[in-house]
Amino acid sequence: MNTTYWLVFDPKVKGRMWSVNSSTHDLPRPKMWRHTSVSAYKGGVTRSDDGGKTWTKSNAGMDPTAATHILLDPTSPVGARVLYVTGFGRGFTKAPIAAAPGS
Repeated sequence: MNTTYWLVFDPKVKGRMWSVNSSTHDLPRPKMWRHTSVSAYKGGVTRSDDGGKTWTKSNAGMDPTAATHILLDPTSPVGARVLYVTGFGRGFTKAPIAAAPGS
């Protein structure tokens, strides 16, 4: 990935966080989409359970996109968090994210 645009922390699980990332930088500057369609952008969501030391891809149920913002529904169950992720030029995705085994 090229750029991390946003982070969200799980208020109930110490060290758990998600980031949204894109291989396209400088969004939303118009120069970035003048010659390349936003449908070709790559990126997504990553998750850390150790405060950001290590990260794993967490894109289940989501098309590759230049993800720029993420919100966590704090009322969703800890073992099945719901995230809202925006994809630049593509709207948003509501994604249930299962917790890691043993979480």
